[in-house]
This record gives sequence, structure tokens and C-alpha cells, in this order.
Amino acid sequence: MSSWGKWFKFLPMPMLIGVWCVVLSTFTLVGLLQVFMPRVAIADTFDCYQSNQCESALASSHHCQQGRDYTITTTRRDPKADVVVLSIHGGKIELHTSEISQALAQQYKWNRYDFAGHGTAQCLDGGNNFDILHITSSRFDEPEALELVKRHPKAVSIHGYGSQRDYPEGTICVGGKNANQVSAFISFIENNEHNFTEYLLNPIDATQANSGDMCKGLSGICSTNIVNRTITEMGLQLELGKKMRQDLVNPQSQYNELRRVFDEAIAHAITF
Repeated sequence: MSSWGKWFKFLPMPMLIGVWCVVLSTFTLVGLLQVFMPRVAIADTFDCYQSNQCESALASSHHCQQGRDYTITTTRRDPKADVVVLSIHGGKIELHTSEISQALAQQYKWNRYDFAGHGTAQCLDGGNNFDILHITSSRFDEPEALELVKRHPKAVSIHGYGSQRDYPEGTICVGGKNANQVSAFISFIENNEHNFTEYLLNPIDATQANSGDMCKGLSGICSTNIVNRTITEMGLQLELGKKMRQDLVNPQSQYNELRRVFDEAIAHAITF
């Protein structure tokens, strides 16, 4: 056994998972940067991991600036609220996640954090908001987000998976470390999805996805994932396709039932 193997053998499981989350996301990032990123390379961190300053982090970028290229919104509706709803890939990064988190916060009087990308040409330099301003959940260390989330026992994070996954329209990848919330959300959708008839709602337990399965890679179980950095060290992560995100913010009455089922499923799950 190598010296690295001997060292890893003695790590407790939560720490080991955290280490692998960082290692895997780093190697994935390096490969993507080499192949896909434009000249202006922004590291997959805000303030470098765990707030250690580094030159390539978004916070120290000379090309992308807060206010002009991205906006951070922290809403504290109720100091006694035990839930915070997150859209860390809001704005033009993962479309409509900002609106969905805002609607949930308003409806249930939850506190909210939103990181919305709206990069200028100087920031994007030929890329797009996802390429440049998407910070992986397990490496999301923006200080206001960390400060807000750690004060709440419960968190739900709204995300959008890419169209390249080519999933059926109603697929919801349900993840996060709170297994009871994952199960409760899935059960509620399955018991009520018949009330929405335009397409089948299909919640999938992403924490159980194996290689080749739908929702693989969207488990949200890393301890460093921002949604799991609550007082209880666990949360609920929901990944939605583009069509469902569009429909959830579409004011037409034909989508009222979709909104009701989705919102109530979250409200039900978050009680666990």
C-alpha cells in the first residue's frame, strides 16, 4: 500500500468523502479548462477554496466584477426562519433558478441567497455565463452564502441540469445529504403528480444513481456542497430540466398545478 493509501485509511468517512469531492471536482475542472474555456480563465471557486485567497479565483478577477457581471442577493425575511433557499447558479447561469428560489422564499417566508450571473463581453470573452461564472456546489465558498447557510438548520438548493443530458421533461434529480427530505420529496411528487397532466413528473433519487443511470453526478452529498453546510450538515438539492424551469415561472394558469405540486413537495420535505 502506498503512503497515500495508508494515510487515507485512517480518515473518517465524512472527511474522506469531502476530500474526494474536492479532488474529483478539481481534476474535472482542469480537463474542462484545457478543452473548453476561453482565454479569460476563471477558477471554479469564488474566493479560492475555504476562503484562502488565490489569484485565479472569481473574487480577485480583473475581468469579472461583482455588480457588473454578477449580483449577490441575500434576503433575510425572518430572523426566526429555519430554512434558507439557494440559487447559486442564478441569472443566466442556469436559467430561471433565481425566479424559482425567489417565489419559494416569498411564499413560505424563507430566507434566500441568490448568485445571479449576467456577464458582460469583457467578463465572458467569447464564452457564456455557465462557462465563466458557474462555481461547482462543492466549491462554492462565497462568504455571504457561507455565513447565511451556517445559521440555518435546513436548506434547499435549486439547480438546472444541462440539455445535453436529454432527460424526459419532467425528470427531477433529487439529492442532498438529508435522506429523509429526499425520500419525502419523491414520495409527495409520486403521490400527486397525476394532478399535472402535460407531462409525467419523474423524481429520481440522485444519491442512489450509479454509472450510466439518470441523474448520475448530481447526488449533492458532498459535505462541502453549500446546501449541506447548515447547522445540521445536510440539505436538499433539486436539479430541474430547462422545460420544467420555464414552466414553473410561466404565469399561465395551465402551470398552476405544476407550481402547486412542486412547491408543496418542497414544503413537505423540508419538515423532515
